[in-house]
Amino acid sequence: MRSIAAVMGLRRVIESVPYVGERLLIRGPITALDYGHPDCLLRLPAPGPRWRAHLTRGGLACITIGLDSVPLGASQDAIDTYIRRSATAGRALVGATGVRTRW
Repeated sequence: MRSIAAVMGLRRVIESVPYVGERLLIRGPITALDYGHPDCLLRLPAPGPRWRAHLTRGGLACITIGLDSVPLGASQDAIDTYIRRSATAGRALVGATGVRTRW
């Protein structure tokens, strides 16, 4: 995870949140993140229409990578708690991103 965070230019939460370029791609129902792999993108699981509309109007999103594992099948509440705990402990890396207009 540290390597992915380094490639994307993410920083610890206690530092200022860097703008890491346009890394999100939206095409039809698909939203994906370019995390720096030369051949693959990370498809995001069903982001809501308000979030997608915010991004397509030029809004930014925050990418957060936690450095500790999360159990498979964790609920949204468990993930929210994990992110808060990781950020407080300095175990989360973040960056702001927008939508890339070209694949």
